[in-house]
Amino acid sequence: MAKIEDYPETLNKQRLYKPQKSLQGKDKYEKVREIALETVKEGTPLLLDLLKHYDIDPNMGEKTWFSLSLALARDHVPAFQQKDKPGKKEEWTLKEKMKLVVAFELEIHGGNSTSTAAKNISKSGYFDRIYKETGRRLNRSGKTLNNVHKEILALKTDDDKFIRVLCEIIKKHSSTPEDYIASLIETINTL
Repeated sequence: MAKIEDYPETLNKQRLYKPQKSLQGKDKYEKVREIALETVKEGTPLLLDLLKHYDIDPNMGEKTWFSLSLALARDHVPAFQQKDKPGKKEEWTLKEKMKLVVAFELEIHGGNSTSTAAKNISKSGYFDRIYKETGRRLNRSGKTLNNVHKEILALKTDDDKFIRVLCEIIKKHSSTPEDYIASLIETINTL
């Protein structure tokens, strides 16, 4: 389920209740028209922020609203949420692991510890974008991300070894830390 802090600031603020202005003396169609116009004026920017949050193109016609409904249902309705079998360990793809390593490298390069990096990555919405790209919803709690990062560094699988060697090669051939990070990002985009 989406937590309040997962949404952008504009969607986190609750709006104050505004009583309907008096529409006495106007016919019912004029009343409905004024209420509809006011609702559209206030709600449109918020809906656009919500579409942007879920990375949904607002120009897809009916598919826009279906996609938004489905995204909201996945975050808030238990029947739409995929649950793994108990005890089943989540498998990360090579590209997902690479993206995690780069996210950690960026955070650590910024002076953060690995635990702070994990918390920041968890809160950043970074893995929401992976979900939109792949359709896979990864457990993205700070503790899980930190554990997956540690497993990669422990070189338990061939993918982990590949990532570590690739990072070392790129680091060795990079003249600055910024060049290293840029090269890692460029490498991910080619996977």
